[in-house]
Amino acid sequence: MLDQQSEQVRNFLISTSILQQINAELAERLAGVQDGAGILSDLEQRGLFTNRLDADEARYRYHGLFRDFLERRLTSERSEGEVTGLHIHAASYFETHEQWPQAIHHYLKAGLTPQAARLIARYGEDVVSEGRLGLVDEWLQQLPAKAIRDNARLSLLYGEACGIRGDWDNALVALSRARSFFAKKGDPRMEALACLKTSTVMSNMGQVEGAAEQAVLGLRLAPPDAFATRLRLNGNLAITSTWMNGPLHAVAHELRRIAVEAKSRGLEHFAAIALHNHGMLLRQIGDLDGSLKSLEQATRFWSDLPASPFADNAELVQSLLYRDDTARAERLANAGVMSTLPWARPQAEAQYGRAAVLNHQGRFEESAEVLRHVLADPAALGATAEIGSGLLIESLYLGTADVLELREVLMNLAAGPSDPRQALVMAPARAIATHVSTECRGQCLDEARVLEEWDRRGAALLTAVGLVKLGVLALEHHGARARQLSRLAIARARAVGVHRYLRWWLRRYATHATWIVEQDRGIEAMLSFAEADPDGWRGTIAEMVDSLTGEAREAAVAFLASHGTVETAAALRSTRSQDIGDLRRALISKHAPSLFIRSFGAIVVHRGSWLGQTSSIEKRRMRALLALLVANYRSTLTREMALDILWPESDPSSAINSLNQAVFQLRRVLDPSFRDGESPQYVLSTVDALQLNPAHTVTDLDQFRRIADELGGESGDPIDRTAALVDIVRGEFLAELRYEDWAIRLRTAVHAEVRNVLLPIAMGSGNASSDTAVRAACALLELDPYDEEAQLAMARQLDASGRRAAARTAILRFAKRLKDDLDERPSGELAAALAGWVSPRT
Repeated sequence: MLDQQSEQVRNFLISTSILQQINAELAERLAGVQDGAGILSDLEQRGLFTNRLDADEARYRYHGLFRDFLERRLTSERSEGEVTGLHIHAASYFETHEQWPQAIHHYLKAGLTPQAARLIARYGEDVVSEGRLGLVDEWLQQLPAKAIRDNARLSLLYGEACGIRGDWDNALVALSRARSFFAKKGDPRMEALACLKTSTVMSNMGQVEGAAEQAVLGLRLAPPDAFATRLRLNGNLAITSTWMNGPLHAVAHELRRIAVEAKSRGLEHFAAIALHNHGMLLRQIGDLDGSLKSLEQATRFWSDLPASPFADNAELVQSLLYRDDTARAERLANAGVMSTLPWARPQAEAQYGRAAVLNHQGRFEESAEVLRHVLADPAALGATAEIGSGLLIESLYLGTADVLELREVLMNLAAGPSDPRQALVMAPARAIATHVSTECRGQCLDEARVLEEWDRRGAALLTAVGLVKLGVLALEHHGARARQLSRLAIARARAVGVHRYLRWWLRRYATHATWIVEQDRGIEAMLSFAEADPDGWRGTIAEMVDSLTGEAREAAVAFLASHGTVETAAALRSTRSQDIGDLRRALISKHAPSLFIRSFGAIVVHRGSWLGQTSSIEKRRMRALLALLVANYRSTLTREMALDILWPESDPSSAINSLNQAVFQLRRVLDPSFRDGESPQYVLSTVDALQLNPAHTVTDLDQFRRIADELGGESGDPIDRTAALVDIVRGEFLAELRYEDWAIRLRTAVHAEVRNVLLPIAMGSGNASSDTAVRAACALLELDPYDEEAQLAMARQLDASGRRAAARTAILRFAKRLKDDLDERPSGELAAALAGWVSPRT
């Protein structure tokens, strides 16, 4: 395609391939043409992978793959000096027009690192404030180390970028160097900024006291008009000293204030950081709606950027899991992993979110494997290593409970740094590791003191979650303290209501269900857990339901009625009480697979769907009984009627016995495992009447009538409904009983009913396609091969759809059938059709 263009256009495309966005003025400079706007417009109109980005400024972009192709041609066809010259021209243009990121990009491409370093030092902080620290990091990695060391502003940016990657030592060295320079220079504004960045790095490392000290020092240095710096320093104080020493509601209030002020000043990135921390804190407090709202706002800002170290999504993922919105949490976790690939620490946080999703899904070994990979190099992770280890401990405990690995993780935790802000999250993990990996005599429960402290400070939800986990361990110990802790855990779990989030832990309480019921409001708590996690609790409740009395029993029976399965019914078999017997029968009926019975053509019974497994009914009398039941599906078939039709010549006693035997045998054919009182009742039999159970059976005739009634309605696609209606009729009604007198009467009535519905379709009325109309006519001819109106309708539909030869053949065959089979001459209408479609010679 490229080589088919004129030389001018070819040169234009190759010369401008270095640009991510193209405008006419710059394109003219690079390609040496006069009418850049005209060429770009022509490329777009001809569909040559050129897209206009806006209507006003006339900016364009080549398709990514096309641009890559053009750049390869550029480097292969032109010298290195020519390519460098293009980048220099572009960089000069962008610098003149104050488009600093583009200018820096092209200076770096041209190898002019001094010029790039000059612009990065001058404008890098502006780019960072837009949330594009990742882009600045990418630039800095292309500069010589000496250029960064010798420039305080570059050192400041470099330290922040190293901190976001988890390169802690280089981050602190660079920031200290920058701060010393600004202090000597007497520049408190920039020195305060250095303190801010140092505070952030130390906070991410988990060094809370040091981070708070740097924030306090920065606030002393920052001038009153350094609004952005002061806001961020106050934010760092909120998530360090205030978080550790004050009530959490005060921290939340301060973070919200910072977010609002930052947004009002146009500092969207810094507002997003405050909202992110605000949402994380609200989740700990228990305000999940507020948490999701704040985290959604932060995530929206970062997701609009290219790959970003802030777009790990881990906190939003966790809040979504508390709401059991697993599908969305999984999508965001995977997106976070993709968005943070270049940065070790943000990537670890994103992987933590992914592991949390796997853990929530019960995929504990997969979760543990993700976390093992994350923790393989913990040095760069800072505080993330600690919470990653905590989740690994929980995944191991809920999964394989590998004692040796749990001991190893606990040892690594003890040897590594600890972030005191994570104490509430880590307390259950430490307790679990202690309980499983040592001869625990109750010392694991000492971690409850940590939970009590954070509970007093307002972390209500996270405390409740921790108590549920400790309560599981307490149930394995004896003594008043352990039982009191378990009682508290159950009460708090019931109160906070995140039962789906806690289901894997709450299932551990099921083995102690008898004890739970004995506690105050214990049955209420247990059933609330069960409603959120029926799979985890129905077996336990089925085992104990017969031991319950009064309202507790009624509630348990109601739960099993809603959530019980066939297996539940089997488990209740030995129980003889009336209410449990009724429950068993209701469950058997509720979960019985439906039978789908075809009566047009051969009688066929399908299990589960119209395409399901078929049941063979070999005995003629049973087929006749089933046909009779199908024919009377929505009407009353008395036992006397059945006896008169099926055994007209037998004496009453023999006929009744034969009917009872036929009903029993039919039930066994429809359900080979049939046991009276234990199996679903597909055939209802009383002293007076017989009936197919409409709750568990569907007949094609009944379905035909239902769809026919819906044809005039507004719901659904009428074309699809019409086609489905035609597909039902696959032959004569009760064709196997063609010569039974009682069946003849019913068949005649059903055929007339079907004809009234299908003939208008065959004639082309309604929403039927020509193909459906032809199939409707064919269905009618299956019912009555001498139906002249149906035959004419089919021929006309064939003719109308361009199949005139087929129409002519059909008419000739029908006329011949009338003559050969019935010795009848064609009617006037048929004769006219013959005259119209058939030549005299034919």
